[in-house]
Amino acid sequence: MTLAALVRAVEPDWSWNRCREAIAAGRVSVAGEVVLDQTRRFPAGTEVVIAAHGRRPPPALPSIQVYFHDAHLIVVEKPSGIESVPFETRKSESKSNAGHEATLIDLARRWLEIKERHKLPPLRVVHRIDKGTSGILVFARTPAAEKGLGRQFRDHSISRKYLAICAGLVKSRTIKSRLIDDRGDGYRGSTTHRDLGKPAVTHVECLATTPSTGYSLVACRLETGRTHQIRIHLCESGHPLCGDTVYRRPVRGDADLPDPSRSPRLALHAAELGFVHPVSNAALHFASPFPDDLRRLWQTLGGAPLVESGT
Repeated sequence: MTLAALVRAVEPDWSWNRCREAIAAGRVSVAGEVVLDQTRRFPAGTEVVIAAHGRRPPPALPSIQVYFHDAHLIVVEKPSGIESVPFETRKSESKSNAGHEATLIDLARRWLEIKERHKLPPLRVVHRIDKGTSGILVFARTPAAEKGLGRQFRDHSISRKYLAICAGLVKSRTIKSRLIDDRGDGYRGSTTHRDLGKPAVTHVECLATTPSTGYSLVACRLETGRTHQIRIHLCESGHPLCGDTVYRRPVRGDADLPDPSRSPRLALHAAELGFVHPVSNAALHFASPFPDDLRRLWQTLGGAPLVESGT
């Protein structure tokens, strides 16, 4: 029987509309659980309880993975395909995100509000990762946390490791350059002018290759954290990331490099994040496994199955 039919069996004098209204108001429960779906079916004779007043079930937590949270910060995993923060803000969460898709900072704040059962002030942005990139991100909740984490990012004392799949057989090396917003063709990139741009250092370690198809799985540790640093450094070295639709032009004037990998998205994952808690001074380190979609991509490209300990 539908839930509406069960309610009408208990209250035969009620109209169908009144039964549905009672369910929609959260007045009807089965086995102690409020049920709002009037069409949900139960065995005939199932006992229902109709309360005098509505009782809504607690809201569901957003489906994001939270690694850590306290009064000062929250560490979460960003899925590929959503923005870290609303486009129009770089310093703090916008007061209204109406008309925009939910961003990670929206979901993290909502998660905290449901968990702690009260409204919260905006979360504070201390770093971001690209929309196509997945992986670990930290938001500050207090001015003290924002200041302390910001200092660590500026001092480059934050530990950050990314995993990526890129074209070509990569050799382990350290890439250093000076990055500018426009290298002359509208793209961010490196300059040889020592008075321009900001220094960027990426330590690249090749973890595995597919000699038959010509791809590499690499680990990149950031010494600095410039915008699109890994994507630019690898592409300028002749190894663009699979799924990257922006940085496939290693030098100005050259043709875009093809991408036959058919990657479902940017093959870049923020796998590790380590820092000192800005208030308690505790050393914190978080690790995120290589996502299933990128594992499948690696095997499709001819790579051996990845074991967790190896990545």
